[in-house]
Amino acid sequence: MTELGLLLLALYLVEGLRWAPRDSIFWSRRPWGGLRPRSPREWRRGSHAGPLLPEPWLPCLGRLPSHGWPLALSPAGLCVLRGPRAGEALEWSAAAKIGLAGSHLTVDKQRLADAGSAREARALSALIRRLAVAAKEDRHGVIEDALRRRFSAVEARSRIEQWRRASRPGTLLAWAVTLNLAAGPILSALLGWARVVPAWVGLHALLTLLITGFFFAAARWLGDHGPDDRWQQAISMVLYPPSTARFQDALGRDLLAGLDPLAAAPLHAAGLPELARSRLADSERHHGSTSPVRDWYAAELARSVDRLLEAEGLSPEVLRSAPVRESGALSYCPSCRTQYRVGRGTCRDCDETPLTPFA
Repeated sequence: MTELGLLLLALYLVEGLRWAPRDSIFWSRRPWGGLRPRSPREWRRGSHAGPLLPEPWLPCLGRLPSHGWPLALSPAGLCVLRGPRAGEALEWSAAAKIGLAGSHLTVDKQRLADAGSAREARALSALIRRLAVAAKEDRHGVIEDALRRRFSAVEARSRIEQWRRASRPGTLLAWAVTLNLAAGPILSALLGWARVVPAWVGLHALLTLLITGFFFAAARWLGDHGPDDRWQQAISMVLYPPSTARFQDALGRDLLAGLDPLAAAPLHAAGLPELARSRLADSERHHGSTSPVRDWYAAELARSVDRLLEAEGLSPEVLRSAPVRESGALSYCPSCRTQYRVGRGTCRDCDETPLTPFA
């Protein structure tokens, strides 16, 4: 039974791993309330995606993934922002050929960019098709409206509150499933497998049926899962015990689809300035590139961040100001605020963000 316990623990940990683009943010519920942002780790220098590791209390609290656009959009065309084809540009006549393969956008059946999730990819593909057939003078307004919706903190608050209300009644069931999975091997080692295993398996089957039924009803109420997706998740829970304990992950998988990661940041007020600086640094990094598409998009992205900050009572100019200069420092990272003793270069901790020299 020791081997069985170790196997269940390994499955539990592996099932909690996620692979996502580096600029994605997973909003993780805290045991004492509130949300905190977590990002995938950099598994090798320069990687565009990485693993998100599980947390010990994760099964009963859940994570809400949010993904940035992998493409820069402008009235003239689009440009890939991340991945192996970063920097590649397409005019709208060619962009009309963009297809889908899961979470990936494709051109001629070759991967172009990873949107983070299949639902995010479908939404972005629909926007691209709309822009491809729109008149050039109308594309500015279409992109601006799309960015306003993506940076809506009001919409993020509404969705997260609905998710909390839908998932709260099932929290005790998730804890029961987790504790039952852990208790079975321990009790079997103490009392003997013949006495424990029948009751252990029976209790798990009952809890699985209860939590699967709860998930099906909650997903239907939220409306974020289609009938086929609900059945697929339900079958997975029945056949794979660790996924039953993490039902809130499945319930919130597409909750923030269509929203920028920064839209949920006001729910983590202490982290909003840091995340906003990171997003503003992203827009600055796209400025001054050889691509006019990226320059145009960077300006729109900065305006979207400014609007969200002003709506939350923060001054964008204060966030852009330099930190208090340390002795000997010649430059700083506009994203993480780390100071350096060199005048030029890139930040080693922030995806090669260019350093800003002190005035």
